[in-house]
Amino acid sequence: MSAATPVAAQASAYAHETVLLEETVAALAPRSGGLYVDATVGGGGHIERLLALSAPLGRVVGLDRDERALAATRARLSPFGDRVELVHARFGELRAVLEERGVTRVDGVIADLGVSSPQLDDATRGFSFTRGGPLDMRMDGSSGETAAELVARLDENELADVLFKYGEERRSRPIARSIKRAEAEGQLATTDDLRRAVVRVLGPRKQGASDPATRTFQALRIAVNDELGELEALLAALPLVLADGGVASLISFHSLEDRLIKHTFRGDARFEPLTKRPVVAGDAESARNPRARSAKLRAARRVSRAEERELGGGVVRTASNGVAQTPNVRRSATPTEPVRTAATGVRRAAKALAAVRAQAAAPVGPRSSPIAAWLARRFLALWALAVLATAAAFVAHLALRFETVRLGYDVGAARRAQNSLVEQRRLLSLEAATLGQADRVEAVARGSLGMDVPEPSRVVPMGAHASRRAAGSVR
Repeated sequence: MSAATPVAAQASAYAHETVLLEETVAALAPRSGGLYVDATVGGGGHIERLLALSAPLGRVVGLDRDERALAATRARLSPFGDRVELVHARFGELRAVLEERGVTRVDGVIADLGVSSPQLDDATRGFSFTRGGPLDMRMDGSSGETAAELVARLDENELADVLFKYGEERRSRPIARSIKRAEAEGQLATTDDLRRAVVRVLGPRKQGASDPATRTFQALRIAVNDELGELEALLAALPLVLADGGVASLISFHSLEDRLIKHTFRGDARFEPLTKRPVVAGDAESARNPRARSAKLRAARRVSRAEERELGGGVVRTASNGVAQTPNVRRSATPTEPVRTAATGVRRAAKALAAVRAQAAAPVGPRSSPIAAWLARRFLALWALAVLATAAAFVAHLALRFETVRLGYDVGAARRAQNSLVEQRRLLSLEAATLGQADRVEAVARGSLGMDVPEPSRVVPMGAHASRRAAGSVR
């Protein structure tokens, strides 16, 4: 029996409900003749929708590290023929995959990050703490170390750092200690064993709260699959592979991923964000698929390369993690602009106070309640006070900022004066060191003191002057 037979046998059971399907695809505005990428194939729902909307000439390249997902999706998308190509690869390898196929630009990229429902529901994959299985957690079951091997390789402090960094687990130290103790006792072979080690520290699940092992399982899964490293590589590749006007539409499922995407889309001048806030699943979708409740969609458009050059050359400084980090290009404020803004706020506050006084002086109408009128006046007064407080805070901030700038100039002047004094002291030291030299005496006398140096024959020893004075006194 071939190695592909188990994969094909499980492909028919790979059922996955696509999250935020319409919102994700609509951001790309698919068209016939366009070339698109789904960096996380999963069940193929996004690809199927892309192919339908980009018919008859649109094409899609799909990437996934899970062979089971690829096998299931190939069967699902077979009616589309050569319009779709599926590749066994990580989404961090997007640029290399496209270069291998001679593709330099694509019109849109989709990525649905995180774990798919079939992966969670399959106990043999080791992703779920509700289904007992081996401690594996690999997206690609054919390569890489398992979660059990990762825990065995790390010491207690390193494991605690992983739980804190990737799971944001506040009690990472005692949990890591409990896990390592279970490993030393030979009681860390399954996901149930791992969950018990966590529950020993955090206690059982409370009603209405998430399972206590949620953050630990998330942290180990991210570490095993290097999910954040893959996402950073994908974000770094997007500006290079997207055509002018191309759109990236990314779905994340936890704050670490969403934070990376948000900062890249907002902080890289090559992107124009299309979503001010993340798009989340509606009530109907959340009720139908509870796992969609944590999904967040962010989309951004690649600005044209001509516009990028106009904004200052466009590219980017790169952080040590490989993510492009170009700050937004903004219009610089004039020195008087903050003052003008503060004055506008004060004028608005004054108008609000005048309106409050006018409202307070107005008689109560025959149909209005005195209590309602009093409440309205009270609300207006509080609102005006809030506007005044905001304006005052802004003026104080402005004054503090100007004072900081002034102190910066003073510190710079003091440092320059100090450097000047140090240089003068150095020159004086050199001068003092050379005063004892014979060839410097004449220079000092002539140049510095303005005196003539006497001839050696005219120099009278000091003892001779004393003897002459004594002779004169005797006479």
